[in-house]
Amino acid sequence: MKNWKVSSQLLLLTGLMALLILAVGLLGLSGMSDTTARLQTVYQDRTVPLVQLGKIARWHRASLQRLKLVNELYKQGPAGVSRAQAELAMLRQGRGLIDEQWRAYRSTLMTDEENRLIAVYEQHMPQFRQQVYDRVLDAPAGAPLPADIQQALYDEQNSEGAQVMRVIEQLCDLQERVAASEFAAAQDHYQWTHLLSLALIAGALLLGGCASLAIRRNLLAQLGCEPAELNRISRAIAAGDLSQRLAAPEGDSRSVLSSVRDMQRTLHQLIGNMVDGVARTSEAISQMSSSASQIGGAVQQQNESSATMAAAVEEMLTAIGQIADGARRGHDRCLAAGELAQQGARQAQDSARDMLQLYDSVQQSSQELAELNQHASRISSIVQVIKDIADQTNLLALNASIEAARAGEQGRGFAVVADEVRKLAERTNQSLGEVDAMISAIQSVGGRAVASMDQARAEASRGAELADATGRTIVELEQGAGQVVATMADISLSLNEQNQSSRLLGGNLESIAQMSEQNDSAVRQLIAGLRALSSMADALREQTRRFSL
Repeated sequence: MKNWKVSSQLLLLTGLMALLILAVGLLGLSGMSDTTARLQTVYQDRTVPLVQLGKIARWHRASLQRLKLVNELYKQGPAGVSRAQAELAMLRQGRGLIDEQWRAYRSTLMTDEENRLIAVYEQHMPQFRQQVYDRVLDAPAGAPLPADIQQALYDEQNSEGAQVMRVIEQLCDLQERVAASEFAAAQDHYQWTHLLSLALIAGALLLGGCASLAIRRNLLAQLGCEPAELNRISRAIAAGDLSQRLAAPEGDSRSVLSSVRDMQRTLHQLIGNMVDGVARTSEAISQMSSSASQIGGAVQQQNESSATMAAAVEEMLTAIGQIADGARRGHDRCLAAGELAQQGARQAQDSARDMLQLYDSVQQSSQELAELNQHASRISSIVQVIKDIADQTNLLALNASIEAARAGEQGRGFAVVADEVRKLAERTNQSLGEVDAMISAIQSVGGRAVASMDQARAEASRGAELADATGRTIVELEQGAGQVVATMADISLSLNEQNQSSRLLGGNLESIAQMSEQNDSAVRQLIAGLRALSSMADALREQTRRFSL
């Protein structure tokens, strides 16, 4: 039974008790049925016949008394005839009643002795009626009865009527004896049924008690302790108290208490590991949040630097446009000066004036180129600052990736964001390298343009001196004008190249600004994710506090 289920054990106990109760019930029903049958036999076959025999005996005695009375009335003569006739009518009625009761009695269950007595009764009763009864009824009214009839009436020992009465009395005694015997048998059967019922009840109680003790012992072995104690332990564990120590029986590994103890130990270890993990996760999240904040500040500084550099590039583009316009005007004027030189000396005065104007334009262009070089230097310093910020962003993104890797599964999403920030920082460094190369090219072109402008200014000065002196020859003027035109063409070409480089620089700066915005958005997402992760870690910490380790 140790390996039986509780339901099977209870079903077995219930089945045994039900069978024993059924046996006791069937035994009781059988005893009651037998007692009822015996009582019915005593009533129908003994009590009712005893009543019937009593009526027969009473009516037989009454008939004998009436026969004697008729005899006495006949002795009185005619005076007693009418009364005698009434008595005879009563005799006839009593005879019918006796026959009716005898037939009813004969329909009951008879014993052998009863059948013997009935045979004696049926032997003497017809003789009595033939010898006395019928003769009295048939005797002439008012005439005395014959002597033999009178002798038979008054002979209470040897007459047929006396024999009939003795048989009836013997039958009544027999009914009493048989009823007493039936009652004694019923008493014996009751005693046997009573003892058997008590034995079955005692056996049922003994078997039920033994089975209950066995089932209780088996249940306690399966539970490991009392159900109330196991319920208290389970409620304590459900309430978060994992600090209690459960003492299971020695060698017990299959009871519910042993399973609860193993579950408590597993939960204790699991919750302890969870608490340590939550603490480490919270620390990692704090470090990642600090790194993310630093990255956000660096990205914000990078955005501001990008905006400043974009404004400087815009100013540089404006200056380059103005210089280009001045170069175009100078070129046009150089062409006009060449044409004036070809026209001859009569236009020398005009050429001198144009050369003076050209000198002023070249002087102005030289100043604007100087300012352009200053702007390019400022842009180069800003690019260096942005490059330093991008390097710092790359380093912080790398640190964030390391912290996210330490956070484990919870920091996987933030590791991806940090990796994207690091890639954006690398692309920013590449773009800044291109921008630095372009600025270097712009500075180189600007240097050449300044040198060309200085040369053009010198040439314009010499042209002005020639125009003022008016003693130089037209050929020298044409040569000077040609050199100035070539120089202005070089300046114009350099300015166009510088303009294209500046526009490319503006496009790269716009890309840098977009990447900075992407970096800023990624950092914001990282910070938001870290805050959400921190909230989840706090909530998990609050959940673990309800456990008592």
